[in-house]
Amino acid sequence: MYYRNAYDRKFAGFERVEKIDGEGNISNTYFHQGDDEYAQINYPYKTEMLDSEGNVYKTTHTNYTVHTYNNDKSYLITPDTIVTKDYDGNDTHRDTAESFVYNTTNGNLEIHIQYGEVEAYSANDFVDILGDTLITNYTYAIPQNQSSNIVGFPSSDVMTDFYDIKVRETKYTYDNLSYGQVEKGNVTKVESWIEGEEY
Repeated sequence: MYYRNAYDRKFAGFERVEKIDGEGNISNTYFHQGDDEYAQINYPYKTEMLDSEGNVYKTTHTNYTVHTYNNDKSYLITPDTIVTKDYDGNDTHRDTAESFVYNTTNGNLEIHIQYGEVEAYSANDFVDILGDTLITNYTYAIPQNQSSNIVGFPSSDVMTDFYDIKVRETKYTYDNLSYGQVEKGNVTKVESWIEGEEY
């Protein structure tokens, strides 16, 4: 229940949803109730997996940023980091993390960083264990009609490793147009990088 005052309150959805499978394993998902930020109402921020005896074997925390526009009348909510802890039956755990960079004008994902193994201290505080990071950069096709607002069609995604060596690249062509342009968004060609300049 979101409550700011007697006149500003609303049902904010369920705070926790529990699922139990046939073997008694439990999955809990926790949702924002608007306590920290009204715009985050009903966004999941934590999931946890437990066995039938209540032992936690996996938790995932998602941290968001709220971008405000039009004098706080419009919002863009983007995930900043996701931190996952895998437990081995006791208090010790192995952790992974990823982070995201979005274009705050149109909401397109621009950079996705997969840190691989990290040492997590809290839901959003971690230290990377260097060497297994993967970084994916995204570019997007430019609409032929600038007023069409077709802004979410990727033209390429390029993944590099910790040493900035390319490990994967995919290019997308749309509507039988030149590479990097889009009109309707129909994919007409997909190219996957092989090596060197070969696709």
